[in-house]
Amino acid sequence: MPEANGRVGHIGLGTSITGLILPILLAIVFAVLLDKGILHSQSAYYGLRGLLFGVLELVALGCGIVARDTRSGKTGMILSGISLVLMIIVLLFFANFARIEQQVSPGVQVQQTEPELQKIK
Repeated sequence: MPEANGRVGHIGLGTSITGLILPILLAIVFAVLLDKGILHSQSAYYGLRGLLFGVLELVALGCGIVARDTRSGKTGMILSGISLVLMIIVLLFFANFARIEQQVSPGVQVQQTEPELQKIK
């Protein structure tokens, strides 16, 4: 059984590292494809990279929990746990920032409708 846990620990560590590196590599590939005009919209690819990161880190966390008695299992568990916590903090920050930006938009002109214009006259 220790051999199986060691193998699961290595899988968890590898998955955690892959979950960190693969979305960055995909961002580079998508940026090049956008510059060449092959891709037209980048919004869908943000979600794809985020989903890939989240799934791989959750798999790594699960493997790390199963193999927590090995060094590689502990390392994968800690690395994926820290990555997930940082991802949640960043998502909460950007969600809060987007909400604040939506409430206070100094550059946006509000168009008045016809009944509001008649009230002013």
